[in-house]
Amino acid sequence: MNQNPSVRKLVRCGVVAAIYVVLCMALQPLSYGAVQVRVAEALCLLPVFGAEYIAGVVLGCFLANLLGSTIVDVIFGTLATLLACLVTYKLRNIRIKGLAVAASLPPVLFNAVIIGIEIAVMFPDPTSSAPIWLACITNGISVGIGELISCTVLGVLLVKIIESSKALRKILQLNDRKEVSMQANGMIFWDWNGTLMDDVDFTHSCLNWMLETHGYPQRYDLAAYREIFGFPIEEYYIRAGFNFAKHPYAELAERFMEYYNAGVDACPPLHTLPRRWPSFRAGAGGRACFPPPAGTT
Repeated sequence: MNQNPSVRKLVRCGVVAAIYVVLCMALQPLSYGAVQVRVAEALCLLPVFGAEYIAGVVLGCFLANLLGSTIVDVIFGTLATLLACLVTYKLRNIRIKGLAVAASLPPVLFNAVIIGIEIAVMFPDPTSSAPIWLACITNGISVGIGELISCTVLGVLLVKIIESSKALRKILQLNDRKEVSMQANGMIFWDWNGTLMDDVDFTHSCLNWMLETHGYPQRYDLAAYREIFGFPIEEYYIRAGFNFAKHPYAELAERFMEYYNAGVDACPPLHTLPRRWPSFRAGAGGRACFPPPAGTT
């Protein structure tokens, strides 16, 4: 029996929160204090794969701070993680040489600033005579270095491993991202590609464009394209010769859709449309819909 997508998301959030707490508790000496490398912060990059992971990471941070730190850290530490995850999600599609480096920077910056100030103001060093502004900078640098290790090193590595592993992608259900909500009020829905529209020549050219753009030497004629094409698309990309370690599947899929959407309107329909039906419009997920003629069901 297929679970409701909302239930699956809730389960994934719970699992992420639990992993965050367990990592903090198991590595407690590294997870708390002014000098820390909180390994669990690598999970702050999971919003790269979906907004639902924001809730999981933030909940995990809240619980870990509640169990192992002070109420001040529960408030400000959780706030820093929430802001970081929100911005990380906004930067999810940016890659530097195929790596999610940009998405790793918000946790570093927000924690360095917020936690650096928190430590300097709420937990001052009684043996230090340094001014408060200098203590904020010093603590911010210390926290920032730890976050760089946790997020920009371990977190970016985690994203790369997930994107390159078919098994992990299946566990996280990263291929199950198309959630189309349609109200079929007097509408009839058909598949788009190859049913209503003849886009085989165009998708064939899209493949060769993708290979050329990403530096692959192979090119496919139409017959070879038909032979390797199939579902799931991820396996089709592998058969075409793409290296996910070098070019992650999510990045390739996004580039393909950008190129495809820019030129698909020029593809001809496969059938003559009934005169009484207006022009069709593409819908989300590669679907097209027609209002049916009056008197039909």
